[in-house]
Amino acid sequence: MADIYTVGRCREMCPLAEAEKRKFEGRVHVLEMIQNKDTNSSNMVKEYRRSAAGRELCNPDELRPLEVLQTTMEHLLKQILPREDISTNQLHLFIEDRMRSILQDITIQRLCCVQSLGIVRHCFDYFVSSEYSLQSSSHATSGLTQQCGHQLLDLYSQHYDIMIERATWAEAASFQENRAEFTACFFLYNLDHVQVGSGVLSLPQEIRYHHLVQQSWHVYLAHMHNNYVRFFQLVQRLSHLLACAVHRHVIDMRKRALKVICIAYSSRNSRFPLGQLSRILAINSTEDTASLCALHGIKTEDGFALLTKTSFQKATKTEPGNMLMCDITCTHMNMDRHLYRVNRDQTSGVKVNEEVATIWNDIKIGHKYKLATFKMNDDSTEIVLDELFETADYEQFVAVCKEGECRYVVFDFHFELPDGGKREKLIFVVWVPDNCKVKPKMLYASSKDAIKAKFNGLQLEVQANGRDDVLFETILEKCKKK
Repeated sequence: MADIYTVGRCREMCPLAEAEKRKFEGRVHVLEMIQNKDTNSSNMVKEYRRSAAGRELCNPDELRPLEVLQTTMEHLLKQILPREDISTNQLHLFIEDRMRSILQDITIQRLCCVQSLGIVRHCFDYFVSSEYSLQSSSHATSGLTQQCGHQLLDLYSQHYDIMIERATWAEAASFQENRAEFTACFFLYNLDHVQVGSGVLSLPQEIRYHHLVQQSWHVYLAHMHNNYVRFFQLVQRLSHLLACAVHRHVIDMRKRALKVICIAYSSRNSRFPLGQLSRILAINSTEDTASLCALHGIKTEDGFALLTKTSFQKATKTEPGNMLMCDITCTHMNMDRHLYRVNRDQTSGVKVNEEVATIWNDIKIGHKYKLATFKMNDDSTEIVLDELFETADYEQFVAVCKEGECRYVVFDFHFELPDGGKREKLIFVVWVPDNCKVKPKMLYASSKDAIKAKFNGLQLEVQANGRDDVLFETILEKCKKK
């Protein structure tokens, strides 16, 4: 017997009956009112309701079909999220409640398609980002994130093979990238769950070996083996969304690291430099490191931590999340409502100058240039042209990848195959050297997708963190694999 499910008939973001009832009871939210404070039914969004005796949740007239749910999600992210006339907490509570209602309608109607997957993905990304921005780790908040995560796992699993089979090459690549990013994000969010790690091993090969999933796997191994040095090195390289996902494990890892350091460097006259301790724990300032030490009973003096085996203590009060997170998860991510962006290509909020797309076309179609580099402007709000070369060989390409400076590089790479055939590929290099400061590293890494979106027909992307990554042999091998 076929499964019976309900199809929604409500054509508004809020069912008429609910809208009238809330108006009568005076329960219209300020975010559902127009600027003159009058109630506007078209701005009202259906509230989340728990199932209870005598309450019908499956009434078709109160369920919104897929296209209305898409409109509602767009309204929340584009019209409500940017609002400045209300506190951050109130704004978050409103959006959270309305997103829960959207998820509820999807579940009741059993909407299992690519479009519903996109809606749930927006909810998941918002919950992860807002959990970081509000420094919230409550059971309710994490429960919503877990609910979305498991729902997405099912949706991706059900539709992946069909999507890949029916899609064009570009669509399939985009879907793979999307699934890999979610997998890495959910994996990092659940670092302390062993079963999530084992689940990664059962993923399709192209997802399991995707660089984002591999990156999160190495973070998982470092966390599991209590390798705090490796853990913090890897975490600082994460993108915006992945950094938000892992932040809830950072505080615990710092505690464990500090305890190990106290024992390992313990002596009567042990004086450990706070600057070195800050670098190990990925904390931006020695003042914050000294505060962390004080919370755990470790004395500091003249820029040094005085370490003994018995000095470490459990914190006697709640550790301030904003201090402990510091620059570990992208210093450019201001802890406000704008942390989550509707446009996933501009996650960090950085814009791309219009000249970038023009130069790309001049390289790809007009063949006017061989090499171009792009950088952040002085206030780190826009990606602009840095250098442009009409002719350039491989040595010139390596030369523009300067130590201590992040850049986006586009290079027309010419190479020869073993059989004598000549080839060329346009490669996009994200040059983020390991010896660069934390803030630009995180900013360039998280803004990569914004500039990449301007490069229509891009053939190869290379993540380079050191000279070994831009060796001729390394790039050649990547080109041959593509």
